[in-house]
Amino acid sequence: MTIVQEYKRIIERIAIQESQLMTARRDLKKNMDIYKPADSKAITYDQERVQTSMHQQSIFVTANNIWVLTDFIKEVEEELEELRGQKKKLEDTINDLGDTKKQVMMYRIKGYSLSEIADKMNYSKRHIERMMAGIKKEVGEMSV
Repeated sequence: MTIVQEYKRIIERIAIQESQLMTARRDLKKNMDIYKPADSKAITYDQERVQTSMHQQSIFVTANNIWVLTDFIKEVEEELEELRGQKKKLEDTINDLGDTKKQVMMYRIKGYSLSEIADKMNYSKRHIERMMAGIKKEVGEMSV
């Protein structure tokens, strides 16, 4: 996998995990609010009796949901931390390349072809190809 593909993959996974985390936190709050004591009101006997329970699940189901969601949130937060670490490592690798090569890499990450990068940077396509070869040598194990 190339450094460009790896960076894009990490960014995509971070976005997915952040979305899942937000949904899980919202669901956890909903479950925690189910059995939250409501404002106490006086009984009025002039109205017909109506059951107004907003939930039908048992407290044990709700407690299990809270436990499962809390565990899931912890796992997602740990994975997000790991992904952010990987992203930082790749960004550090790219930043160590120098300004021109860094700019070439950022264009590659954005999906530009070598010809488009050459046009944008006012270099020949061949010069950009040589720069990419130099980047591959500098980066080492991960190809560009």
